[in-house]
Formats: sequence, structure tokens, C-alpha cells
Amino acid sequence: MIAPDSAAASPGETATVLESCELAFRWSPANEPPRLRRDFEELTKLAFRVMKECTLPGLVLFDGKPYRSSRIGKAAVETVRTQGLRLRDTSAPRNQLELKAAS
Repeated sequence: MIAPDSAAASPGETATVLESCELAFRWSPANEPPRLRRDFEELTKLAFRVMKECTLPGLVLFDGKPYRSSRIGKAAVETVRTQGLRLRDTSAPRNQLELKAAS
């Protein structure tokens, strides 16, 4: 999600960051027939596998160490680079994330 980052801006100026989000869903399996419960579990596994295939573990901490608990899509990498966005992930130590250097 692209969001304003008032904490990073100079007085009177607004910086912009790409903020991490989570892939989530809500489902009440007890209310569904057995076939749908089985299918949903399989579809969830498929969705996770596809997400891992089309995202990259391309984030590092400011000290250069890989940040493995987060992934970023190719389109998001391009947006960060072309628009000069900062990255924000509140689960990262001191919120210090950046893109891995292009190889």
C-alpha cells in the first residue's frame, strides 16, 4: 500500500512510502459443506504457492542482512525504484528496510 509518511518528512513536506500488507482471508468452515471445506484448503495452498512464485525475497535491512519474513512483487519493486519510495514494515527491526541492490 502506498501511504504518506509524515514521520519521515520535513516540516510542511510529505514523504511517501510503500507499506507492507498481509495476505489474509476470513472463513468459517463449520458453516460450509465438507466438499467446500476440502476445496478451500486446496485453493489456499495453491494461492500461497502462486504468491511465492511471483514475489521476491528482495528486501534487506539497512545493514545489508536479508529480511526473510517479507516478500515483494516485481511491480512493487519497479514502483519503489521509479517513484523513489521508501519502504515501511512495522515488523522489521526499527522499520529499517530497503530493496536488495539490483544484480
